[in-house]
Amino acid sequence: MNFSENIRLGKMYEPRRSTDRIFRDPDARFLYDGAYDSVVKFVQSHQVKNTALWVSFVEQFKLQVDSDDHGWSGEFYGKMMRGACWVYKYTHDEELYSTLEGTVRYLLECAEEDGRISSYKRDGEFLGWDMWCRKYVLLGTQFFYEICKDEELKAQIVTVLNRHLDYILSKVGAEDGKIDILNSTTVSDWTWGALNSSSILEPVVRQYLLTGKKEYLDFATYLVERGGSSWGNIYTLAIEGRLAPYEYPVKKAYEATSYFEGVLEYYRVTGNEDARRAYLNFIDLVLKTDFTVIGCSGCTHELFDRSAKKQSEYSEIIMQETCVTVTWMRIISRLFALTGDPGYIDCLERSAYNVLYGSVNTEMQPQRANLGDGNFVTLEPLPFDSYSPLRANKRNKGVGGMKRFEFGGYYGCCACIASAGTAVLPRIAAAVTKSGFIINSFLEGEVRATSRDGASVIFKSETDYPAGGHYKLTVGASKETIFRLELRLPEWAEGATVKVNGRRVKTVVGGYTSV
Repeated sequence: MNFSENIRLGKMYEPRRSTDRIFRDPDARFLYDGAYDSVVKFVQSHQVKNTALWVSFVEQFKLQVDSDDHGWSGEFYGKMMRGACWVYKYTHDEELYSTLEGTVRYLLECAEEDGRISSYKRDGEFLGWDMWCRKYVLLGTQFFYEICKDEELKAQIVTVLNRHLDYILSKVGAEDGKIDILNSTTVSDWTWGALNSSSILEPVVRQYLLTGKKEYLDFATYLVERGGSSWGNIYTLAIEGRLAPYEYPVKKAYEATSYFEGVLEYYRVTGNEDARRAYLNFIDLVLKTDFTVIGCSGCTHELFDRSAKKQSEYSEIIMQETCVTVTWMRIISRLFALTGDPGYIDCLERSAYNVLYGSVNTEMQPQRANLGDGNFVTLEPLPFDSYSPLRANKRNKGVGGMKRFEFGGYYGCCACIASAGTAVLPRIAAAVTKSGFIINSFLEGEVRATSRDGASVIFKSETDYPAGGHYKLTVGASKETIFRLELRLPEWAEGATVKVNGRRVKTVVGGYTSV
């Protein structure tokens, strides 16, 4: 059975970069209560405000230890920085901001004379996961740029990231004497035919948006045209839409979804119709074939494997990776912002309520890691579990992407990325449109925003959801104002009723009830 049958996406809104349906109000404040808020605050206190951890992450670029095993510890800084910035946008905690600013300043010091920032030594660069780690240098710092309050530091960030990317462009590309992107990871099969390297597409497009430098957009076009992997052109396969992702020659779920995040951003900048078709087909086919009952993919290790069917079979502990969950939630939230299709919120909530919130290790139970010989070692706890198998008492039996630090301690890839997921749902639970506001999710608390005519608007919600089925929303404003309020009723909410000031109004299940 395909457990995704109940998710029916409506006809796609035709997105254009200048007419995105969902907008961000930079002054909006989200003051939720309950489980959603407690998870974000747990992440803030137990992870992203940990100064010693940030120092260990940045030191990977000073020590350049990844050359020794073609590893990926250089990803930790950027993965967690992106999530930490999202947490800050939700909490506005100034101590957190200070921690992040200090970390970014320390990272900028790692830039070598020619702009190079890498956790690999020069004689081993552009092998293994080097390009992947450089991608996260870009992404993490770009996300901090969005919250940075110091104009001088923002200018320094752009300069350093330009030089960092310019160094890559001087070594990798289509020109004679450069390394082809699809040859930039030739170490072993676990680099997935350079799929990891090709996912640098997203931050390259973002840097183009920051600078307008044509060479960055040209490099992004090159990355798209090379197709993502030397094992097979998954970009072309996605355009054609004949094969599901589990039938691709390269099936690694996290890296493939990361690559198509870049394709989506490339479309938003260029309007390229092939890019649009590629990412929409990819997402639609994942929903149809690889989206499980709890909202993740990959029931055979970390690979697309027709999970909608495979999930009911016996599988190993390593399944439904947290990295896959968060990357999926990110691309779905961005697609919702482009289209306004509430079916994507159905998908997002399934992943958040079941996989992501279920992976939060609030009891801080010790982790168990496989040493590679079938033996496990018990480690100090991380705030997130790496896998979500559909069997009892197995969730925290493994640390995904574990790397030990030179001076003690360790971390894992899933624990780093997960913070980015915890703030996704609260930040998209309410949204701004051209005509007013959308309430997407039934979270308890307050949202404060600004209407188009400048009125301060407060939405206060009271609910017993998900334990119960009642939701009360009170709307207030600083002055008389008119706007359209759209309340999402999920696809599964057959029989739901909506009343405004005690009077029942016509409802739209699987869409928005408009007031």
